[in-house]
Formats: sequence, structure tokens, C-alpha cells
Amino acid sequence: MIKVKNDITSKQFFVFVVTSEIGTGIITLPNQLAEKVGHDGWIPTLIGGMVCSLLVLIQLILLRKHSNKSIIQINKLLYGKWLGQMFNLLLIAYTFFGGCVIVRRIGDIVASEILKDTPSLVTGFFTIIPSLYLLYYGLTPICRVAHEFFFIVTVTVLMYVVALRDIDIMNLLPIGEAGMIPILKAVKTTVYTYIGFELVVYIYPCVKDKENALKYAELAVLVVTVFFTSTVALVTGVFGENMLKELPTSLIFLSGIINIPVIERIDLFFIILWIPLVACVARNFMFCTYYGLEKMFSAKKRNLKVTLLVLLTVLLSRIPKTFSETEKFVGVFSIYSLIIDAFFIVCFGISIIKDKLLKNKGGT
Repeated sequence: MIKVKNDITSKQFFVFVVTSEIGTGIITLPNQLAEKVGHDGWIPTLIGGMVCSLLVLIQLILLRKHSNKSIIQINKLLYGKWLGQMFNLLLIAYTFFGGCVIVRRIGDIVASEILKDTPSLVTGFFTIIPSLYLLYYGLTPICRVAHEFFFIVTVTVLMYVVALRDIDIMNLLPIGEAGMIPILKAVKTTVYTYIGFELVVYIYPCVKDKENALKYAELAVLVVTVFFTSTVALVTGVFGENMLKELPTSLIFLSGIINIPVIERIDLFFIILWIPLVACVARNFMFCTYYGLEKMFSAKKRNLKVTLLVLLTVLLSRIPKTFSETEKFVGVFSIYSLIIDAFFIVCFGISIIKDKLLKNKGGT
């Protein structure tokens, strides 16, 4: 019988948050921002990270007010059984939708850049199937395996260091030329890239040393913000905004122009290393989907249900027929994410109001 372990430390919590954010979005973000604000793309990326940091703070304060409860349990307390369960279904639908979108993008990117004659369904399927084993055993092994991101990000940073020789600082000047309003509007373009930090509300009960959870969650967002901002700045500095607008996967193109003695086709190494990291994102979303369902309903025949969830995620990821249709789904998912974040802020406000009402009743 499989022994499920979901307890994690605050340091593993840090790893979970980071690997929930660094995925497919950063591969195309620089060229998307170039179309919006030219060479100032790094500014809305930085602002987006600051906004995420504030949202994480609000979410964790809400969670700390309710001790060991996840958002699934908190909703029942705030809104009652039936309305709370309805909101919970919307939250679970969000993580399930996220898993589908990420699996599809994995398949599309691999199929377009490496296995061009292999259907993206096949590549997506074989990329995500190894996650089944970890999902069977719970959050603890998921976070342990996710430590591989340190190696992957380190290799990526080394690639960036090599690429610095090709950067033209004039491609980043003058700073702020796009104007404040366009820059602020471009922040919403970064939404999909930063999506994943909100998963903290699902797994918070699993953190053993909760007194350190806020510190490590904020540190995780800071690390991701620095990584994303430096990536956009570097890619823009190397290619320039005009060329960047023509590149569909700018980060992969960056790896393609790097020359290192002995090593050939750095872009292939980059993609091969990046796939496990992107699979972490999809795995985290699928875990939160199942964990949320587990909190709502009885958890019998876990292995069968997890298997069905993974298969359903892969199959439904095929609904978009083309890459452009997939990007439309990404846009819908980004809007969904904004709604979810707004919902957490509302929950925070209602929680404060309820506390004050209880205090007033106690005082009278």
C-alpha cells in the first residue's frame, strides 16, 4: 500500500512556489513585451513581481488567521457550506484548467523546436506521465524532486553570463521611453508568466514550520522576479526590440546563438533541461487539483483517481486545434487567474470584517 506524505518544510515550500512559477511563460514573454513597450519590457516585469509579492502577503496573512486550514476549508467558514463549496469548485477548476494549459504548451514547444514530426499530444503525454509516480506519493516527494530546479536555473544563469558578451546596452536605452501608461498596461502581459504563486493557498496546511512560511514564500517570489526581469532585460539587450518582435520563442533563440567550445546546439540542451522544470509546474497544478478535491470529498481509490486526473488533463489539453487557439486559452486562463487573486483579496476583507463583528459581540 502506498504511503502518502504531504508534510513539507518551509524551505520545500519555497521550492514549490518557485517551481510553480518558472515554466513556459518566460520563453515567450520578452517578445510579447517588446510589442507592447519596446525595450522597456523589463520594467513591467519588475512591477509584476512586486504585485505578486503583495498578493502573496495578503494570501498568507489570510491563511495564518485560520491556522492549519487551506482555502478550501476557509471558504466554508466564510461563506457557509453551499456557497463555500461552489467557490471551492471554481478554485479547483482553476488549477485543473492551469494543468491543461501548461501540458499543452509543453507539447507545442517541444514539437515545434525539437520533435517536429511527433504530434504534440505524444510529447505532452510522455513529458507529464512520469509525474504520476510522484502524485501517487504526495507533496513531500514532489518537493524533493523539484530541487532539480537549482541545477537547471544555475545552468541557465551560466548561459546568460556567456550571452552578456553579445549584449548592446544601447538596446535598453532610454529607460522609460514607452511612457508610464503603456508600461502599467503591459503589467497584465506578465500575468501568465507569474501564475503559480497563488497555489500557496492550497498547500499551506502541509507546511510544518508555518512561522517561516511567509518569509520563504516572499523569498521565492523575489527570486522569480529577479530571474524574470534579468531574462527580459538580457534578451532585449541582445536582440533589440525590433528583432525581438519577430521571434516567437525569444529565450530559445537566445540559447541558439550562444557558442561554447566542444558543446554543440546549446538550444537543444536548454530545451531538454527546461522540460523537467516545466513539468514541475504542471505537476504542482495537478497536485493542487487533487488535493482540493480530497479536502472537499472522500479520498478513496487514490491511485485510480490520480491516474484519471492526469489522463483527463492530457486529453483536454488537446481542445485547442492550433497554437494560436492555445494562446487564446492562455489569455482566458490569465484572466481567470486575476479573478482568483481578486477573490482572495475579497476573502481577506470578509475575514477581517467577521473578526471585528465577533469582537464587537464579545465586547457587548
